[in-house]
Amino acid sequence: MMVGDNPNRLLMLGRSDTGKLWGTYSSNGGRHFESPAQWLTYTPGGRDFIKNPRGSAAPFRVPSTGKYILLYYNNPADQAVRTQSFELVSQK
Repeated sequence: MMVGDNPNRLLMLGRSDTGKLWGTYSSNGGRHFESPAQWLTYTPGGRDFIKNPRGSAAPFRVPSTGKYILLYYNNPADQAVRTQSFELVSQK
């Protein structure tokens, strides 16, 4: 998503396989992104990572204020939907 009024400044958000959100910025229209990506926390520089193991995170810019909000599922990773492998046995 574009950050501010500069069309070359982009923010990419992602979700890890451990259920935490991360973000990284680009200043050249997405050709390169900062590395490493940073874990998103509830407060700047905080240690409590934003947990979102189940659904997508949806960032929005509020036109009247220019601020951003992030809608996400705030639940711990240990409550994530778990999958279990199984073998399909055909019956003849």
